[in-house]
Amino acid sequence: MRRAVLVCLAGALALAGCSPSTTPEPVFTRVPTVPPPTATTPATATTAATAAPPTASPEPSATPVVAAGAPTVAPEGPAIIQLAAGQALTITAIDMLSGAAGWAAGETAGDLDDRLLTTADGGQTWHDVTPPQPIDAALALGQGATFAALDSQTAWATFYDRTGGPLSNVPFIWRTVDGGQTWSASRPLDVTDAELFSPSDLVFVDGQSGWLLVHVGAGMMHDYVMLFTTHDGGLTWDRLVDPFTEPDNGLAQSCGKTGLVFTEAQTGWITGDCGGVQPGAPYLYKSTDAGRTWAFLELPPPADRADLYQVETMACGVQAPLFAKGPALVLAITCQDYNTNQSLAYLYRTADSGASWATEPLTGGFSAGVFLNPEAGWVLGPAAANAAENVLAQTVDGGASLVDLKQLNWAGPLDFVDTLTGWAIARTGEEQALVRTTDGGKTWQLITPQIAP
Repeated sequence: MRRAVLVCLAGALALAGCSPSTTPEPVFTRVPTVPPPTATTPATATTAATAAPPTASPEPSATPVVAAGAPTVAPEGPAIIQLAAGQALTITAIDMLSGAAGWAAGETAGDLDDRLLTTADGGQTWHDVTPPQPIDAALALGQGATFAALDSQTAWATFYDRTGGPLSNVPFIWRTVDGGQTWSASRPLDVTDAELFSPSDLVFVDGQSGWLLVHVGAGMMHDYVMLFTTHDGGLTWDRLVDPFTEPDNGLAQSCGKTGLVFTEAQTGWITGDCGGVQPGAPYLYKSTDAGRTWAFLELPPPADRADLYQVETMACGVQAPLFAKGPALVLAITCQDYNTNQSLAYLYRTADSGASWATEPLTGGFSAGVFLNPEAGWVLGPAAANAAENVLAQTVDGGASLVDLKQLNWAGPLDFVDTLTGWAIARTGEEQALVRTTDGGKTWQLITPQIAP
């Protein structure tokens, strides 16, 4: 997910479909790929609440600092070094708030640590607003960052060992309320008994209430997680789910966790994929008490495959939510029959917090997707004629009908802010790049991001 650097050199691999035929094809340089920090793929950081269109951010200071009067002691040690103006970047996670403003995590060639970044020009240039996170020399592959952005001024971030091991330093959550010019560190997270620290999902529904899902151990088809919550804007964090010491709160620690969202302060969802080792309906848990307790929610089978969740050779999983707000939720279910090698995919939509579901088959399969609301969205799936390529399709009726827009030789997370404007982290093999569309996905242009002067 995090190991490629883009350059424009003739003879390297072209990223098909990213630019009009009248312009040169974008190209890549290959670099080694590092596996994600846990068995599950961290989801791109998103905000459950829909923020108002942001205003222009003030110019970030050259070096983000600990906020004056911060109520906690910041982590000690030399901080991650700020990137120089003009330095090329690889964007590894992105959350755009408008056609111009957004946040991202990124890195540079040969560097070990992720940076926190902001843009005001649609992703062409970025300001390095990384919090003063101490460098951890004990980590061979450096530190990755998981972040959440509420608006152009307010964001949170935490860092982890990219190898998936425990941190040498006690983990903190950083918070900024001025676009990254200054940061405050939370009180240390209580990760007692954790075998590793791999935060995959950080979400906030407003400026005060947030949750952090951390993978802390694995084994015997289990993905052990801790769930932390804050109700003071990130100053203090309490453990709600603890697989080692706390009483049972209903959340099954078996199966890989694919995503966490909260649609409002009390209602949260955790999705997962059991890889076929757990029979029945796929992994989906719901909380109605702000994450304190969780209950399994059994999804009904789709209308065209009433036996789908009873087939012993069929492995079905719930991918990270494509849309979540209030009582509305949009999910993608992916299934693989290990006996016949048949792949299936479905969209599931609820408008009443899971009391009832509408389902639609994704005949083209599913590899990525995003929705602006329960009806309007995009789905990326494998091309039937060429397994190495993908087809981007659009729907305006919740998946009842899909219109193919573009055949692409890449896949990756999608991020749209309106019906025309979107970004993707385009990945093909060991390569990745940032691309943008301004016509709803019909054409894509390559962005070569760099640090703003």
